[in-house]
Formats: sequence, C-alpha cells, structure tokens
Amino acid sequence: MTKTNVNHRIESSIKTIQLWTGGQSVTYRIDYIVPRNQTYPEEVYKIKKDNRWKKATKEEYRQIRIEELAEMYAERDILCCDSCLVDDLARMSFESNCNVAQEFSIEEWKNVYVDTSDWTAKQCREYCDDNGIEYPSRSNPFNMEKDALIEELDTLSVIDKKLAKRKDIQYLQEQLFEILDEAQWGDVEDWRLAVRENADAAEPYEWWRVTGWLCRELSDIGEVVIDNSYGYWWGRCTTGQALIMDGVLQKIAAKFV
Repeated sequence: MTKTNVNHRIESSIKTIQLWTGGQSVTYRIDYIVPRNQTYPEEVYKIKKDNRWKKATKEEYRQIRIEELAEMYAERDILCCDSCLVDDLARMSFESNCNVAQEFSIEEWKNVYVDTSDWTAKQCREYCDDNGIEYPSRSNPFNMEKDALIEELDTLSVIDKKLAKRKDIQYLQEQLFEILDEAQWGDVEDWRLAVRENADAAEPYEWWRVTGWLCRELSDIGEVVIDNSYGYWWGRCTTGQALIMDGVLQKIAAKFV
C-alpha cells in the first residue's frame, strides 16, 4: 500500500488480455484509490504504453470492461459441451414422437433463420459486414457521390453545405446513415430485405449448455438457442477456436458497458 497525505492507493495484479474485435493485446492493472474521508475505493484502470503506466482513455476502459465481462460470462454461464446429446436427440426427433426428442427437434430451435423485422440499420449493416452480404442498392449512402450526399444532408438540415464540403466523403456517408432509423431519409426496410434475401440458415457445429440468463441474451442478439423444459443450450455456429474468440460474448457484454 502506498500512503500519501491525500489518499491510499492499492495496485491490483497486472493482466494481459486481447481486445475484441481487433485482437490487439493490452496489459493493464487497476488502481484502487481511496480518497481521504471516504470508505469506498475508486477504480482507476491503467494501461502499459511504451513501458509506462498511463490512465486508460474512456474508450480503452470500455474495451477492457467488455472483455472482462465476456470472460466472466464464459466462466459463469457456459456450463458444459452437450454436442453429442443435442445432436442425438435432434436426430431422434425424426423417428420418435417421445416428448424428450420432440423438444430438441429443429423446429424448436430459435433463430435458425434471421428475423430482421425489428432490426436497426446498424444491425443490418453489421450483419452484412460479418457475412459478406452486399449493401442494398437503395437507401445506401455508401454508394453515393459526395455532391449528392451534401445536397441530401443540407436539405435535411443535418449539416450545411459550407461545412459539409470540408468533410471527407466517409464522414458524410456516416452522417446520412445515422438518420436512416429516424425515417428522415431512405427506408431501413431496404437494409432488412438485403439481409433476409441473402442470409443462410444458421448451422450449429457445437451445442453448449448455458444458464437461462445467457440463453436469453444469446437469443436477443440472434444466436441459435434451445430453451425447453430440460434446460438451455447455445448452438455455436463456429468451431476450432476458444469460445471467447467468437466475439459473441463480447456483443452481449457491450450492452452493459
């Protein structure tokens, strides 16, 4: 413990993690600062840069917390691998009408097919990027020329022409895309349709028993799940790498940071 006339400081152990989605490695520690006359400590995240400890920026802190939460979910909410059990029961459902088998039939799997009915333009764009799907031809600012973007943004009073001309085209495209969900410009349904028409049915390679909480969170972000009277399972659609490397748990964690 380091003691000064202002406060107490306790340094946590040093950790190294890989951040999602880029995979860059970060070494960090947490300093617990206890100001004078206060009972509860304040957490201060420090990142090692150029062999020196510096306070993490707001975005660096956010990325680290996302990874910390994702690792906690992996340890706390993913219980065991049940791939053989679920696959056998799913195959059995084609031949048997027993209740157990029928509760694991493919018809009972959730999110096998993408439902974009309430997706935002951002969600559609992320799905397109992740799955190599082309953006729609309509309501798509990313295929517009700079002059056309400036005219649209000026008409909508998002940004005036004089200022817009000083911005690069990527900035203007993002500004127009941001208002898609506000129904001021374009139609978000064009993006939803692009996903629906090009998305393949999900194909789970592994089945993991999970907690009810994680099952609901996985379902909310579109992951294949089974929720029946026997328990909760996640149909993992990747394989061959550590669960934490999928980025799925980080998507859930990002909602809480």
